[in-house]
Amino acid sequence: MEQNPKTDALTEARRRAELGLDKVVTDLPVVPVPTEDTTVAIHFGGRTGKDVPDTGSTEPLDSVTSFFGDPISIYSRAQAIEDGVLADVSEPAREAGFKFPVAVTSAVWHDVVTPPEGTQGYQDEAGRLWDLLTILRMAIRTSRDSTDRIQFAPLFVTAAGKPPVPVALRAECHGGDDGEPVITIFKRDEID
Repeated sequence: MEQNPKTDALTEARRRAELGLDKVVTDLPVVPVPTEDTTVAIHFGGRTGKDVPDTGSTEPLDSVTSFFGDPISIYSRAQAIEDGVLADVSEPAREAGFKFPVAVTSAVWHDVVTPPEGTQGYQDEAGRLWDLLTILRMAIRTSRDSTDRIQFAPLFVTAAGKPPVPVALRAECHGGDDGEPVITIFKRDEID
């Protein structure tokens, strides 16, 4: 059966009217399009215009720092590695095929990489770390998603004489101290 374009348009107009899609929205704020010679007010949580703090400058605010000021405290990845909060495993990761620097949290190091008591004869840190990195690399390669984080659960012996169990982990690719891509491996329940 052939469709009539006028009937189809009328049916669509009725459907839109029933759904309220035919109304013109007039209460939305007008947002100016910035050009090279205009300064646009920054909008934070409903504060615009006169509500924006006076910085004493007529220059446009072009960064978060120019609006909020200098950071009070910064805890860098390098400091976290120095403090033992993270363990840098970049060298073995490179050998395992990673192109970016890789670190694991201290919880991952102690609970996954360090062999449990009574298994030192057949398990060591180097082997467990290699297994962790290899399984992560395979999880990344087989992932169907294009994402900056991946969850995986490699099998590890967590107690002597017990069978291996899945250990819930996640890896995140994010900006390092200088914005370069880095990977950090966390236990899944750890906060970033």
